[in-house]
Amino acid sequence: MRLVGLIAVVLAAAVLGGLAGWRADWAASAIAAAGFAVLIVGLWWVRARLNAVRKHQRTMLRLIESMQRQQKAVASSVAAADRAHRVETKHAYRSVSKAVESRTNTLAKQIEQTAEAEADRSRRQADRMFRQLEALQNLYHLIQVRHEMPPSRGWALSPDVLLSYVQEILDRHPRTVLECGSGASTIWAAYAVDKLGAGRVVALEHDQQFADQTRAMLDDHGLSEIAEVRLAPIAPVEVPAGTWQWYDTAALKDLHDVEVVLIDGPPKPTHEQARYPAVPVLRDILAPGAVLLLDDADRPDEQAILRRWQSEWPELTWTKLAHEKGTARLVVPTA
Repeated sequence: MRLVGLIAVVLAAAVLGGLAGWRADWAASAIAAAGFAVLIVGLWWVRARLNAVRKHQRTMLRLIESMQRQQKAVASSVAAADRAHRVETKHAYRSVSKAVESRTNTLAKQIEQTAEAEADRSRRQADRMFRQLEALQNLYHLIQVRHEMPPSRGWALSPDVLLSYVQEILDRHPRTVLECGSGASTIWAAYAVDKLGAGRVVALEHDQQFADQTRAMLDDHGLSEIAEVRLAPIAPVEVPAGTWQWYDTAALKDLHDVEVVLIDGPPKPTHEQARYPAVPVLRDILAPGAVLLLDDADRPDEQAILRRWQSEWPELTWTKLAHEKGTARLVVPTA
């Protein structure tokens, strides 16, 4: 329709220009008509450009509106995602809080149990220490020593074992006390025999240095006439269970009717169940009713040794003494 209007305007301008030229100067009229036509065409082009601009503006407005709608949709999605994130975060926080609370309660219980266990362990340790101090005090009450005594516990016998050992000697009045291993126990046993006024102590020692140390202590206490330390290197011995490494039995050749035996050696590295040969080797030189004290009876090796002894010599009776490291008291039948 715009093109038709433009053509009509141009034709009208041409007709008007022609009519004017008919009456006057035709050439001037034609130029005037052409100028008018050009003006009309220019106006039409301007109008067309304005219309194009308006159309472009409307397109841009629609595009802007579309972008705004998209922006609103994006904002709505972001808001929804933010709400979901907050809900998820809140849920996660609650879950973490519950987990932390549960773990905290568990740790608190564990700490409480550990504290109770540690308190019980400390009480038991204090009780053990108190019993050892009591045993040591009773030892010094029974025995009047003449020189500084060697330390007890550790490698040496604990005071509770020493007290039982000394009491066995004082109660039984033995003529011969035999020790498998030497050290502080040899000094206490010698003092007990000295107090009785009769008897002797023989200690087997596989290590020359330890033998010399014990002999020196006996000299310091004036007990060398009552107790002797015999060097008995570790050597093979034949026992019911096979060949074992134990004290050289040559050190026992003059002994008989032994009434009290302390088994505190050889050391564990010497052989598996290193103290096992004591009963099968010594049984022929033990007096009827003799008492044997096995130290460290709570250890697995000593438990296995006791089972072997019971199997091979069932008439041998034994009881366990409530000592720090466990002590087995074995009694030989009287007949």
